[in-house]
This record gives sequence, structure tokens and C-alpha cells, in this order.
Amino acid sequence: MKPKRRPPQKVVNHEKRRKRMVLVFGIFMIFLMVFSVVSVINTSPSGSNRFDYGDIEFALENRPNGGSVLIAELNGQPVEFQNLPTQVGYLEMDPSIIPILRTASVVAMTADPSLELYDLGFIDYIRLQIGVAFGKAYTAMTAENDYNLPVVTCANASYEQPVLQFNLTNETAEITESNYCITIHGRDQGLMRAKDRLIFEYYGILQNGEVIV
Repeated sequence: MKPKRRPPQKVVNHEKRRKRMVLVFGIFMIFLMVFSVVSVINTSPSGSNRFDYGDIEFALENRPNGGSVLIAELNGQPVEFQNLPTQVGYLEMDPSIIPILRTASVVAMTADPSLELYDLGFIDYIRLQIGVAFGKAYTAMTAENDYNLPVVTCANASYEQPVLQFNLTNETAEITESNYCITIHGRDQGLMRAKDRLIFEYYGILQNGEVIV
């Protein structure tokens, strides 16, 4: 008797899981190399490793590779930052964005699956932090992909579900909006600064780039 062959669908799903694990591993390695480099001074003026903005406290946490990140508890969960509020207020950001995000039922964060692993690593890290901070966001891709993620584009953007997408560019980072589609423009650390600016504005730590204390 010939041995039974596994259904092809199981092989496809296994391959998708494998590719997703490769992406996750790549994100982890990029995190160790890049994301722990925080562009702030090592201590606050008081000499401690804590920075207060209103009722939100940021703690400078050391990483095993010698770098540091800023940690603040938002939405009951720790969220990581690479910049202080005073360091990202200069970025251009459409004033329509925060009202849209605050009133949304859910936010779809989408990316191009054909991007290089390095760039997807940056984007996935950003999506993770935004997702934790907002508590109402999910991850998607702009086209059919090997990661078992839904396909969402700006054509799906609406009042109830705005779409957050990424435009990789070497120009100065900025955040724009059109028809409930929010675009983060930038690359590498520029994306990190835009991510921090977006979350700071969402929580009222910044208002139109100005620190609110």
C-alpha cells in the first residue's frame, strides 16, 4: 500500500508559517542592532533615568547590547520610544489625523509585503508599538502575502476603519492624511520619530507639536 500524501494545503500553510517566523526572527535581530539606540541623553536634569510629561512617566531602560529605549505605560501596557516628545515636535503632521484615530473603531496598519526584510522589520516594530498604544489596531498587507495577513489598502479606509500605511522615502519624515488614509513617510530612524510623534499626539503629550504638561 502506498503511503498517504499530505494535502497540499497543509504544505502551503507550513510554508507561510515558516516565512512568518523568518520575518519575526529578522525583526528580533534588527531590534537588537538598531531599535535599542535611543536618541536622548542618558539622564534627566534631575540626574535620574526618568522623564515626566504630565502624568506620564518615561523610564530609560538599558538593553543587553548596551543601548537603551524609553518605556512608558500607555493603555495599561509598556510602549517603547526612541525619542522624547521635545525631539519630534518639528515633524510635519496633518492636524486631521488625531481626531480620525481617536474616533475610529479600529485602525488597519498595512504595508507592502514585497519590501526587503530589513524595511519590514522597522515597519513591524512600529506597528507593534502603535498597536499596543492604541489598543484597537491590527496588522495587514497591501497585497496577497505569505504571512497569513489580510489584504488592506487605502481603498478600504473609512471613518470607522482608517488605514495607516508606510511610504519609504529618504526625505524628511512626515505624516499625512487623505480620505481616512494616513501615511507615515520616512525611513529607518525617520520612521521611529514619526511613530513617536503619532503616539505622543494621540495621548495628548504633544498638541500640534507643542509639549502639553
